[in-house]
Amino acid sequence: MTNLVLESEVEKKRIETLYSYHLIGDEANKQFDSLVHLAASICNTPLALLNLIDATTQWTISYFGNFYDTSVPREGSLCNHTVAFPKPLVVNDLSKDIRFKLNKNVVGEDGVRFYAGIPLLTEEGYALGTLCVVDTVARKLDSSQLEALETITSQIMKLFKFHKQISELEDKQNLLEQNINNLEEYTGFISHDLRNPFRNIELITELLFDKHKDFLDEESLGYLQDIITESQESRRFIVDLLKYSKSINTFNGDFELVFMEILMPNIIDRLSIPAHFTIEMVGNFPEIYYPKMALTHIFSNLIENARKYNDSDNPTIKIIYEEVADQHIFKVFDNGSGIDVRLKNIINQLFLGDLQSNSKFIKSIGLGLAIVNKLAHLMGGSIVLESEIGQGTQFTFSLPINTIQEDD
Repeated sequence: MTNLVLESEVEKKRIETLYSYHLIGDEANKQFDSLVHLAASICNTPLALLNLIDATTQWTISYFGNFYDTSVPREGSLCNHTVAFPKPLVVNDLSKDIRFKLNKNVVGEDGVRFYAGIPLLTEEGYALGTLCVVDTVARKLDSSQLEALETITSQIMKLFKFHKQISELEDKQNLLEQNINNLEEYTGFISHDLRNPFRNIELITELLFDKHKDFLDEESLGYLQDIITESQESRRFIVDLLKYSKSINTFNGDFELVFMEILMPNIIDRLSIPAHFTIEMVGNFPEIYYPKMALTHIFSNLIENARKYNDSDNPTIKIIYEEVADQHIFKVFDNGSGIDVRLKNIINQLFLGDLQSNSKFIKSIGLGLAIVNKLAHLMGGSIVLESEIGQGTQFTFSLPINTIQEDD
């Protein structure tokens, strides 16, 4: 039989596409066994095969019946013809077909007589291999059997696509984990190497200030104090940067059932809010299906901000829950003096992703809100700030209701 291996750019692209599915050599191909068995049952054949064909080899990744050679040379395989001319091929008696009667799989008393193969076509039209049914006696397929084979092949291609997507996600996850490890090492190195110099500058400047405060004029002492202040702020920023990196890089994407009516009081207790604060929880706090670590970090930061920046004579923090449409809505309100409209706009720009990473706001206020915002978005949520001078401040944290939770 003529060698049907196609030496062309199309063939190279076909093989490249085949290997992008990560099916050859994979041990998770049991998912196809039931469909291959179904093909044999519908066609009433003793053997059905799911074959993939690369440049030199035919790989059988699933089969039904007595079969042992899961890899054979491509040249001479019956499925090679179906791949080379990608359309359904049904041969009722191979021994009487001029194309196949001298094929090594056909000649002899025990040779193959019947073959029906459906190409496994991608959306781009590349034939990755075939689903075929085989028998040692001549037979025919009716139109309903052939249609059923094509339907099964279509389902197999959907599984192929799903398998490819999973493999790509696993590759991306592995790369992300490697990048995270590298980033953690780099961030730790930078943090250690920068914090110490700034601390030294701060200590030396404090010594100079104390030693010469009786001899220097107010302007010079002011310069020294500026150096001390800037060094302290820079050290705090570096610490916050390290916290930001660790919080995002160690984000635990493992979802679990979280009882918010239990988690919220635990967070409040850990924050050691002063006794003169009034803490109110309003609403029926639900059970939600999300990463507990991320939720704890978000609410700890928002409640701590409500405490830190509340200068009211009778400070109150309200934590409110309500369900709106398909969203969990959490609100953290304090009755402090409120936030200036310009700063409020800057914070909301951060929440919308419009704030440049080198913004002075990030350095002057810290990275706490940046961490909260990033974690919220990693979970598919969002945060909005509402505040008026003299009217207090409210952060609204929204999360989509997770359908997995409802199923469980």
